[in-house]
Amino acid sequence: MIVSKIEWRLNKKSLFIWMTVMGLLIVLFMAMFPSMQSKGIKELLDSQLDSLPQNMLVAFNLDSKLRLTNPIGYFSYVMQYLFIGSCIYSAMLGSACLIKEESEGTIEFLLSQPVSRSSIALQKFLTNFVILLIFWLVLAAASLGSIILFDTTEMDFGEIFKDVGLVFSKEFLILLFFLSMGFLLSTLIKSSSQSVSLSLGLVLLLYLLGILGDLQEKLSFLKAISPVNQGIPNNILGGNDSNAFWLILSAGVFLCIGGALIIYQQKDLKV
Repeated sequence: MIVSKIEWRLNKKSLFIWMTVMGLLIVLFMAMFPSMQSKGIKELLDSQLDSLPQNMLVAFNLDSKLRLTNPIGYFSYVMQYLFIGSCIYSAMLGSACLIKEESEGTIEFLLSQPVSRSSIALQKFLTNFVILLIFWLVLAAASLGSIILFDTTEMDFGEIFKDVGLVFSKEFLILLFFLSMGFLLSTLIKSSSQSVSLSLGLVLLLYLLGILGDLQEKLSFLKAISPVNQGIPNNILGGNDSNAFWLILSAGVFLCIGGALIIYQQKDLKV
């Protein structure tokens, strides 16, 4: 338990900051939704969106039947960008997980405790999993509450709850994938200073692959290998994802965790 306590103490401040900033962004963006209901805005959106090329609408997820004047459609458009930020946060948690003590020189203290290397790694991963879960549940509550609060269309609560629940449940699996991938990379990088740039690069690369797949029909296969693209709310709500993708992603989570444990057992730690 001492490993979990140390990990929680090190990450609770960043959790609070990320949770507060992202939650406030959701509320602030949803507070703008009532202005989308004005007749002038509706006409402007319809005329402007219809004039854009179809592939551009697809790339920026504006081709859905869930228009911006619909509370779930507006939320989906806003949430796609906050989801990208959440993927980066998840990857950062994972990639700093096992390298942090080596970089800061505290690994010797952990190794002096009556716990094995595998126990250290598992406790750190599970603690970060709980941190990520708390972060995501708070964002889900903020999303559901702000949609209901600022909805001027009197949309059925059950439908809102179902759509928001579907989005957050499937997106959490993608966040878990980035956490486990970062966990694996944490056994390979040399310094914790690399974790931020590595996380940014990994998430943005996969996001850009999805956009490229939308823009170029010949490269459409890239959409299927981009977890960020598959987790876009419009794709989830529009049924554009596949069961095979989620099964492969789940397998990827276990493979990354297993690979990290094997490498960490054999790694020559800097003490």
